[in-house]
Amino acid sequence: MAYTIITGASRGLGLALAEENARLGRNLVLIALPGENLRDIAQRIKEKYEVDIVTIEADLTCKKDMDRVTGKITRDYDVDVLINNAGVGGTYKFLEASEDFLNMIVDLNVRATVIMTYRLLPLLMKQKRAYVLNIASLAALNPLPYKTIYPASKAFIDYFSKSLAIELSGTNVMVSIAYPGPMPTNQQVIDQINSHGRSMRLFVLSADKTAQILMKRLFVGRETIVPGFFNKFTWLLIKTIPYPIRKWYLRRTYSKELHVSKKYQHVKGTSHRRKWSFRGKHRLSAESKRI
Repeated sequence: MAYTIITGASRGLGLALAEENARLGRNLVLIALPGENLRDIAQRIKEKYEVDIVTIEADLTCKKDMDRVTGKITRDYDVDVLINNAGVGGTYKFLEASEDFLNMIVDLNVRATVIMTYRLLPLLMKQKRAYVLNIASLAALNPLPYKTIYPASKAFIDYFSKSLAIELSGTNVMVSIAYPGPMPTNQQVIDQINSHGRSMRLFVLSADKTAQILMKRLFVGRETIVPGFFNKFTWLLIKTIPYPIRKWYLRRTYSKELHVSKKYQHVKGTSHRRKWSFRGKHRLSAESKRI
């Protein structure tokens, strides 16, 4: 049987997608940063669902790691599903974030997704039927103050995925894009959600439920996937409310998250090859915000 590849598979939505694919009886290639207990996670899933699981620890923002990952997959595995899930974001004032952190968002959210797709697409095209699922966000549909690069990176994934879907129409490869809303994947995200009050909590959908919806709709050929009723409602609002009104609301809403970021001062290197330091008034944790 061919394999499903999932990046950012050690936590949050990536872990939920791994569980859901295993539940569906699919073999897995799971990719995550070193030090994320990926092998233990894989062993637990393997014992529960009796599927084959390959683990690869790598920093996809590092060229050598990207070369190693894509080379190994191309040589050793048949692949019919690629899920580009790995990503990073944060809430900060633009000039208080370090250049390293801004570069990491672009490298992981944009460059890694493009290169993974580019290098593995020939492998997917060998299958009778294959799928690419790129994880964007509802943030792709709005400019978000104090998040700046994150929504821009997800807007890139939006257009990249749609353009590739058009290009590959009529082939054996289906390209889909997902727009999940807020998910309580770690304590920092939970604190950010809570900073908005009750209204934001209406839009929260668990990672497990999100993963179930994404895989179900992917395999029936849905190109655009917005999981959850309230997220669909948000989708429609964004398309109908005039931008000047949205602009006022967005500034008022997302400024509430700034005080949350100040609580999370821990900084950890993303790998032994490449360590990130976030200087300035805000220290943003790459570990706590990985998706």
